[in-house]
Amino acid sequence: MKEIYLDNAATTKVDKLVADRIYEVMLNNYGNPSSKHIKGIESENIINDARSKAAKLISCSANNIIFTSGGTESNNLAIIGSVNLKIAGRKNIITSSVEHSSVADNMNKLQSLGFDVKYVKPSSNGDINPADVWNLVDENTELVSIMHVNNETGNIYDVKRIAKGIRKKKKNTVIHCDGVQAFGKIKVNVIDLDVDLYSFSGHKIYAPKGVGGLYIKQGVKVKPIIIGGHQEFGYRCGTENLIGIAGLGKACEIIDIDSQLNHVSQLHKLLIDEITKIDGLHINSCGNVLPYILNFSVLGKKSEVMLNRLQQEGFFVSSGSACSKGAKSKVLKGMGLKEEYIDSAIRVGFSKYNTENDVLDFIQVIKQLII
Repeated sequence: MKEIYLDNAATTKVDKLVADRIYEVMLNNYGNPSSKHIKGIESENIINDARSKAAKLISCSANNIIFTSGGTESNNLAIIGSVNLKIAGRKNIITSSVEHSSVADNMNKLQSLGFDVKYVKPSSNGDINPADVWNLVDENTELVSIMHVNNETGNIYDVKRIAKGIRKKKKNTVIHCDGVQAFGKIKVNVIDLDVDLYSFSGHKIYAPKGVGGLYIKQGVKVKPIIIGGHQEFGYRCGTENLIGIAGLGKACEIIDIDSQLNHVSQLHKLLIDEITKIDGLHINSCGNVLPYILNFSVLGKKSEVMLNRLQQEGFFVSSGSACSKGAKSKVLKGMGLKEEYIDSAIRVGFSKYNTENDVLDFIQVIKQLII
């Protein structure tokens, strides 16, 4: 049976060039990057090369990039590491109600410690109104954390405009952006966005799981949450995941953002065109969306039932964030969608490997399953 993988917002297949690079480094570059002999220096050079390539993708200096185990750790470090826990109860934090769980759960933790966490809700089309963020900022705002691209609907949030309004009201507020779904898919310039912290991950861009990074603006104070060494400029202690970092560096090197974006845009348009021809299908991804992600509902069909049936036919999709473990989507709920839409939601995630035939075959199976 042919397999058609359409769950690329959850994770992507590792590119063969990336896998080859990992294999090469695993066999030949076994020195500890902190060792001062030649084998250690070779490994350190690999990390520095990957750091430069990751930095190039978001238009910053390599010295502002640290490597982590992935987007979740990067978000944890950015949020918990940048707030002053001693002033809980006297400061507030702003975020959206549709953040990834690695942000949302940290907000719950900070709230339990005494911080006043304020939530911005999306509009009915899934977009975040920058003014809704600005209006919550006051002299007590210590941190604002707003994602760049929503992982369930693909909505692209206007981070630059959000940051501009925040700076006007309270210039020294720390601004964090979860950029996991944007990194390597759209052109990003963290200097132009004017954010202090920007998280990214490798396994969304054909690199292995277990490696990611965090941009830290020069002068921004972040306390490490993993201690016990001086690796990664002291921000992330422990022997570096050399092979993962090498793989991420290779993935950053071979990415062609414009070409890949054009390719998935055509697939996205084709899928929308086909969906709109079928009664009982409702598109949930509206507003300003990244074409890598499309969320829609098959009315009258539970998500888990459709996912199982699609899997039996060789199609792999999801009902939302992989980290939610099948729980109802708080993103769609936050948009004000009816329960029938939420209960029947399917998320399609495209990659450079998908084809028009994949989309047409997918639609054909959907038609057969809803009869």
